[in-house]
Amino acid sequence: HGGAVAVRRAPPEPPVVQRSGEQVEEKRRIGAAAAELVRDGETIFLGSGTTTAAVAACLRRHRHLSVFTNSLAVVNALHDAPGVTVNLLGGTVRMSEGSLIGPFTMQALTSLRAVRVIMGIRAIDLEAGLTNNYLEESLVDREIMRIASQTILLADHTKCGRVSTVFVAPLEEVDVLITDDQTPDPFV
Repeated sequence: HGGAVAVRRAPPEPPVVQRSGEQVEEKRRIGAAAAELVRDGETIFLGSGTTTAAVAACLRRHRHLSVFTNSLAVVNALHDAPGVTVNLLGGTVRMSEGSLIGPFTMQALTSLRAVRVIMGIRAIDLEAGLTNNYLEESLVDREIMRIASQTILLADHTKCGRVSTVFVAPLEEVDVLITDDQTPDPFV
């Protein structure tokens, strides 16, 4: 009664090593679609997470590409790609995620402007927006979105219609959502 709708809470985020084995085909397709939007000669920011690592794997043949990241997985995927320059931000390593967070990461982000950002998120909801479950990671994600000339959000169907603990940004901050074919209609 009264039109109340139950919010689907996002479950606690498992470590990145465990998540890398989940929705593998969806992440591969999402990563390939995102990589198709990247042109040779661009400067981009790739956030942390398993889906952004899938994007990185698809960028290895690009030329004159400059990639900024706070993700160790992105560095590992691109460090020996001949046409790609990888710029790893400093910070404190969040062991479960393989990402860099904290004041040094935030300081490095203040120096960047107007880059295309490709990032994932823990949960996305039409009303609650983008949410994450770890405060320091969420603060870094907010700053990453602030530097974006365009924000491309990667989220497989398991992230959609979910809400996590910490607010990151409203949906209006997302320019492009790349998802899979199992995502509920209201998101596409």
